Amino acid sequence: MPRKDDTDAVWRHVRKALAMARDYAWSNGYGWRGESCCAISTLALGAIIRTRRGERGELTIATGDPDDPGLACADHYLQTRMDLGQHGCGVAGIWRKREEVMIQTYDSLKRIALRGQPVPGRPMSAAAFAWISAWLDRKLREKPDRPLSMPAAEARQWAGQGIVDGIADFDANPDLDNQPAWLLALVRRLFMPQ
Repeated sequence: MPRKDDTDAVWRHVRKALAMARDYAWSNGYGWRGESCCAISTLALGAIIRTRRGERGELTIATGDPDDPGLACADHYLQTRMDLGQHGCGVAGIWRKREEVMIQTYDSLKRIALRGQPVPGRPMSAAAFAWISAWLDRKLREKPDRPLSMPAAEARQWAGQGIVDGIADFDANPDLDNQPAWLLALVRRLFMPQ
């Protein structure tokens, strides 16, 4: 069960990434209400992703192990917090439900990729399943030389907490510009190099 306190290793990663994101946003004159917002979660997620890829320097957090499972949980949390921070629950909770389905689907795809063998009783050749499994493994990795993280209940729980916190972020900032120019420029520079 997620604990948002410093005794939880995942929360320590999240807190570091959010602090870095807030500092960067404030230095660009960006403001919001509440603990966070979509733009802050986006930037914090970027820091976690770059750290998981083994990158160092700007927009990364200090960690001794980029394959730390706690970083994968932090990634799940910030992804859902960012998504719901942008949209909120939606009419009749549609955005929330979409995110919950995506969490389960992502975990199922990871299981297929990591299993690498056909599901018993399914009419698919072993060779076809192995090809699908290998393709999924390549597509789901953060970086080609980094292993795919194992599906885990803890990651799903953190993703669920991200949904709750993202909805609170949206409710505090329903009219906020979620894609300010400074954020788009940073994302282009760090994630889409020419």
